[in-house]
Amino acid sequence: MVIVVTFATKRTSAPHSSPEIQDNMINFNPNIIPPVKGAYLVGGAVRDILARKIPDDFDFTVRDNPRKFAMALGENTGCPVIKLGKPGLILYRIVSPLGVFDVSPMVGSNIHEDLANRDFTINAMALSVDSGGLIDPFHGLEDLIGKKIRMVSERSFVNDPIRLLRAFRFSALFSFTIDRLTEKAIVAHRSLASQSAGERVHTEIKKIFATKNAFKTVAAMAENGLLFTLFPELAPLKNCAQNRHHDFDVLEHTLLVLKHIEELLTGFPPFSDMFTRQHHWPMLKYAALFHDTGKPSCQSEKDGQIHFYGHETESAALFLSMADRLKFSNDEKKHGQAVIQNHLRPLFLFDNFRSGRLSARSKTRLFMDCGQFTPDVLLHGLADSLSKRKDDEPDTKEEFMRFVREMAEDYVTRHLPALDQSKLITGRDLIREYGLTPSPQFRAILGQVEEARLAGLISTRKEAGALVKKLLENPDAHSRA
Repeated sequence: MVIVVTFATKRTSAPHSSPEIQDNMINFNPNIIPPVKGAYLVGGAVRDILARKIPDDFDFTVRDNPRKFAMALGENTGCPVIKLGKPGLILYRIVSPLGVFDVSPMVGSNIHEDLANRDFTINAMALSVDSGGLIDPFHGLEDLIGKKIRMVSERSFVNDPIRLLRAFRFSALFSFTIDRLTEKAIVAHRSLASQSAGERVHTEIKKIFATKNAFKTVAAMAENGLLFTLFPELAPLKNCAQNRHHDFDVLEHTLLVLKHIEELLTGFPPFSDMFTRQHHWPMLKYAALFHDTGKPSCQSEKDGQIHFYGHETESAALFLSMADRLKFSNDEKKHGQAVIQNHLRPLFLFDNFRSGRLSARSKTRLFMDCGQFTPDVLLHGLADSLSKRKDDEPDTKEEFMRFVREMAEDYVTRHLPALDQSKLITGRDLIREYGLTPSPQFRAILGQVEEARLAGLISTRKEAGALVKKLLENPDAHSRA
């Protein structure tokens, strides 16, 4: 249920002239919010209301007795009040069907001092709960209309360095431009970003990666150096020369992979259909950023040619180290590692396809090894290939795109349904019928029989039994090598 009425639209305490607020532009529910003098709606909710968006979270700052205000708000919504924080940093939260309401004490002696401690002008506006007036001492409404991210003051970055990254998050989310002086301040204080808690950095990056055009934001962060403060693993990629298959250094190539992934996610079926949920995008983009981080340390030269043998394994290790630092979940670590470790395989399979050596078994092996992350590996492999040359051969490009699309469709339409079917041979069968005991050979036989089934090479229990006998007689006959 949404109950909406209109606040008063007069302006108060604004030290400058700015555009008039139209009637019905600021909407809220006065039956829920206690009409207390000295209480203000602040931050993102005000920004969103002025931008004609419906906020989900509402932050209130209260000069006198925030607990009393919160208890009244809880009573009006019929929801419990939860006390959070520690002495000196207390916050009261009410989670209701109308949204999440946070109530905190005012910072400073008045609303102007409170707003002066906030990050950006578009977040440094307040609505008086008592009068409905808009308080905008830093011209946030003008910046909102002008689509500009501008700091309230340079000390905001010193007080909380995560704001250095948050400037880019807001820029990506709203397609706003970062003000020139704000960007200069970011460059001046970028070293402070390393002091931010890893989980906070991860949260901001994920929000950037959930947007459709994160490439521009990440490229801007690379340009001003903030990217390398947050991810020092990326710094050696600058000016790292590649082999004859590449027209770009490793960093340029990496950014192009990110760009192509975003283009494929929104305009290349079946991937644009598979990855419609934007919460899935961040790990694809993290993998793009880290997939070649192992190249500088793996670089070697032979017969005048540059090589990067084993770089996928080193890149996966660097990703996991970063993921530990930024407090990734175990599922996120598995996701990124799977894509990075296997990112070369789609191109290898394509080479075999073009030479007529691609087998059903090798395709199935990729599907089994990568599991649920197979579409991610295929998508990354395509973006990786598209990012090597300035002018790739159109026929080869189209052929590889078609190959990857067919692989993805085969995974979805053939492999996944086959996984739901019963296995032809189980461990119990090997023990009972062949007298085997659990061992590496035991596991290898089960894996190779299942691989043959999923590849469509066998389909009956009799065929599975014949394969087991052959493997027992000659263990290397159907080796995975």
